[in-house]
Amino acid sequence: MTAAELIALLDDYLDRVTRIVVAHGGTVDKIVGDAVLASSTRRSISTITPGRAVRGAGDPRRDAGDAQRRPADARRARAHARIGVETGRAIVGDVGGARKLDYTAYGQPINTAKKLEGSNKLFGTAIAVGPGTVAACTGLVFREVGSIKPSPTLEPIVVCEPQG
Repeated sequence: MTAAELIALLDDYLDRVTRIVVAHGGTVDKIVGDAVLASSTRRSISTITPGRAVRGAGDPRRDAGDAQRRPADARRARAHARIGVETGRAIVGDVGGARKLDYTAYGQPINTAKKLEGSNKLFGTAIAVGPGTVAACTGLVFREVGSIKPSPTLEPIVVCEPQG
């Protein structure tokens, strides 16, 4: 596809994903390439729970499936959304220098969520959920798919996939 077609495709995809994040009470931290970093912050903590995040994680996948049935969106349907979800404490705020401030989140759950997202390729899954989220989601069912080592200094963690 042409550069203009690719940008239009990404704009459409990212608009859909960011709408889903906001609809589920999340905050869009940033967009890096075709990835969306989203989180719950103190501003949205009362509206988003780990269970709501897991349930909302399936929406981009359902949206892609719907697109496969629309001939005009057939190209966009080739994209495979991979999602990593982890729960824990993080630091959020404006970080940077005098020339550029960037609102962002830092902390182990942020790093782990990124590793979980990447682990979907390894496990052939679409949504990878970490142990902090699994523990916080009473009433949801998960299937263990394997384990990853989120960083060289941490022990391996169990990766789960939501069921149903």
